Amino acid sequence: MAVISAARGCSQDAAFDELIDVAMHHHVSVGSAAESLISLVGESDPPDGPVIVPPQWAELRKARHIDARTVGADA
Repeated sequence: MAVISAARGCSQDAAFDELIDVAMHHHVSVGSAAESLISLVGESDPPDGPVIVPPQWAELRKARHIDARTVGADA
């Protein structure tokens, strides 16, 4: 959540709300959405499943020059 909070300049609560919204929209657990975010901005390996890159996280992906597999990136 710190990644979202820092990028958006928002509170931890607002960042958590965004994480929950992404998870619900893509029908995945909050943990899976968080793993996608971590692999998107971090140096860790991607999770076993698809990496979720919703439009609101696209600028984070571009900033890191990551070529991630996406689910619903246009949704």
